[in-house]
Amino acid sequence: MLRYLEVNSNPWNGVLPSSIGNLSSTIEVFDISDAQINGLIPISIGNMSALFDLDFQENNLTGTIPSEVGNLEQLQGLRLASNKLQGGIVEVVCHLSNLVQLTIDDNELSGLIPECIGNLSMLQEFYLGSNKFSSTIPLSLWKMSSLLSLDVSQNSIEGEVPVNIGELKAMVELYLNGNHFTGMIPSTLGDLQNLKSLHVSNNSFSGTIPFSFGNLISLEFLDMSLNALSGTIPKTLEKLSYLKNINVSFNNLEGEIPSGGVFANSTLQSFLEQRFMECTYRGSAALSLTRTSIKVEEACAKNCYSGVYFILSDILVYFNMDNETTEEEKVQRRGKGTGGQDASINILSRDSTSNKLF
Repeated sequence: MLRYLEVNSNPWNGVLPSSIGNLSSTIEVFDISDAQINGLIPISIGNMSALFDLDFQENNLTGTIPSEVGNLEQLQGLRLASNKLQGGIVEVVCHLSNLVQLTIDDNELSGLIPECIGNLSMLQEFYLGSNKFSSTIPLSLWKMSSLLSLDVSQNSIEGEVPVNIGELKAMVELYLNGNHFTGMIPSTLGDLQNLKSLHVSNNSFSGTIPFSFGNLISLEFLDMSLNALSGTIPKTLEKLSYLKNINVSFNNLEGEIPSGGVFANSTLQSFLEQRFMECTYRGSAALSLTRTSIKVEEACAKNCYSGVYFILSDILVYFNMDNETTEEEKVQRRGKGTGGQDASINILSRDSTSNKLF
């Protein structure tokens, strides 16, 4: 009795035949990922009623997600990422009550995220980044208490993040970067004590960095760059003992860099200030390792920018020293899990004796 059909990572370079639905109804796992498959997803896929894992990601599939997937009531994993699928999220997906993983990122999907997505009470991983989704995120999504990973990055989603995002207590990874979110970052995000990666860069968030972020005791990567945040970097962040990377570049921050906790591990060896010019061509790097030579006064050539790296033990913070930034320089990469290590903050200089930004 055939239960597992795994033919992934082979150069099949063909299409899925409509007869695919005639395969044994006992198949539970169907994996044909990374196999150079073209064409449409056959509607006959809905006949494979015993499936609990369907993996078609990393191919060249086109067309829409067929509504017939709604017949796969046992499905726990639906992975269609990295194809060329269009259309929207068909509402029949909301009927897959056993779904634990839904990955549809890196396609050409558009439209709204349906309100009924909140019906997927068992969903733990929801990836829909790098598509063309628009409008706002339905309130039902912020109430999905089983979610561990949510990626809506690199879309055209707008609106404010509601305070009830704090109900996602199990969340480990949250990617909101590369959208059109506005308003203040809700302080209730500080309630997500299992959170390891938080990426909200390249939006239009305003206001201050919440002091409650000091409660994110598991946090390792924090990227808030390319927003309109003001005020200071809260000293409460000194409590984040697992923090590896913080990026607050291209904002309107001022005041002092925290000096305690994980920020206090700097020495003459580990606190390395690199004064440099980085251009679109190779070379032209001038480094200064002294603690007093901070200001960057050299005139940058076209398509170049200057800045200072602050390496605080395992923590990397980069503050941009230019007032003007081209749109090209502000392009963000997805960088899932990287913490956005190579972007920066919009300030002019740093006082070497007081750690003050001004």
